[in-house]
Amino acid sequence: MTMHSGKWRTTMMSMSFSALALTCALRGTVGAQQPEHADSSAVRRTRLTGTIASIRTTLPVPLADIRLSWIDSTHADKEFFVDTTKSRIGITDTAGAFAIRNLLPGHYLVNVRRIGFAPFEGVMTVDTSAMEMELALEQVMTYLPPVRITESATNTITQRLDRVGFISRSRMGFSGSFMTRKDIIDGHSVDLRHLLTKLGLSVSDSYTLDNIPTDWGELGDYPLDLIVGVEVYWHGMPVEYSMTRRGRQTFSNDRGTPIRHANVLLWTYIP
Repeated sequence: MTMHSGKWRTTMMSMSFSALALTCALRGTVGAQQPEHADSSAVRRTRLTGTIASIRTTLPVPLADIRLSWIDSTHADKEFFVDTTKSRIGITDTAGAFAIRNLLPGHYLVNVRRIGFAPFEGVMTVDTSAMEMELALEQVMTYLPPVRITESATNTITQRLDRVGFISRSRMGFSGSFMTRKDIIDGHSVDLRHLLTKLGLSVSDSYTLDNIPTDWGELGDYPLDLIVGVEVYWHGMPVEYSMTRRGRQTFSNDRGTPIRHANVLLWTYIP
């Protein structure tokens, strides 16, 4: 960590220097110790905003996927243990800007991915102060995959869905509906929110993206091209999720009857 006059700056330690620079400009004190056994609902949360550009052209990089994976400090003496329920995800807009809200204080693995650019991985510590980040990504010779589903592309996506249990759950007769990448393409949806609306989903439902909690607002900007699988559960959840994620309940105004909303699992693949 280094400090400069006027404002504090901290440079993330890179575990994979695919990107040449990742600098956070902080509006306050950084580097607080991660709280042990704290009640996350009572802890003040903060946000991370920033921009991502190409290191070669200095132009903004839109639709970059930014993931902050929360590291459980109680496992610090062993391998990293990532708690996806406290992790967050963001996406850059056309100006290369992003905002990730509701961040708990603690240590995070940072992963930034964008088709056509080398991925970036690093670590950072967050306290309760608002943070800003500027990141330059290295452009590589990777091209966008064709929309046409080829055998090799299908195999790669199938392997991805198999690893996360999508295929096994779809074959075991769970009370959910399943959409593959081919189903998504055949549906001709304009964007992700359009797809979810056609499935009868709305802002009141519960969403996770690659096991990271998200919401209707954050999904509005997420590129549909990166979604390869969708699971929707209106009644119950698979056993591996039922103990940690539950559909929201609201009460109708006329009868006061509890209504169970949907739990939605979204899966992505970025070449």
